[in-house]
Amino acid sequence: MPLDPPAVHRGRTQLDLVTAQLAAIDAWNDARRASEAAAESSTLTREMRLDLSRRTEASRREQQALQARTERQLREAGDVLPVRVPTRAVLAHRNAWLREGVAKRLDAHGVAVVGLFDDGAEAAGTVVAEQPDLVLLEDRLPTLSGIEVVRRVRTYAPEAIVGAQCLDGDGIRALVDAGAQAVFTRRIPPQDIADQLLECLLAGDRVPVAVN
Repeated sequence: MPLDPPAVHRGRTQLDLVTAQLAAIDAWNDARRASEAAAESSTLTREMRLDLSRRTEASRREQQALQARTERQLREAGDVLPVRVPTRAVLAHRNAWLREGVAKRLDAHGVAVVGLFDDGAEAAGTVVAEQPDLVLLEDRLPTLSGIEVVRRVRTYAPEAIVGAQCLDGDGIRALVDAGAQAVFTRRIPPQDIADQLLECLLAGDRVPVAVN
């Protein structure tokens, strides 16, 4: 049994969390717009591309202004913002018994599970919006594979610790290369997965890649 992790893993305040959430959503929207623009550019005239570019820049500036206004309003909100937020986790697995077993164990150690999913895209979107400290997923999620979710976590929530479960040893290297820090095969029970993730939280910046 590992030592209990601190109830507050990174010592983030509510303001820190909301600021990270806004920045991640902004980055995600920028990437989406860039992808859409690239897809359309081959069929647009020069004038249409210029107009699209102007509209994209206007939208970006609007989002920046919205983010600045929101942060200012939050700073002025008072006593709630300095409150430290608890350690937070997002879990994505097709097997309900496993994700719920891990969630129960994490909850018992003071980790707030802010999302339980059986779909990769839903999990990825929640990671961007929630900025959790910990993410657990499996490699064969529908809609968006586990490897793709890991890559999105590394891009949009880079400080999160990522654990992943794969069918067999063949998938371990791909998950590690994508950025997972703890990888488990299917034979590991949920309680042991949760305990390993708790150990990773305790390790903090020193977290190694753990393969079981």
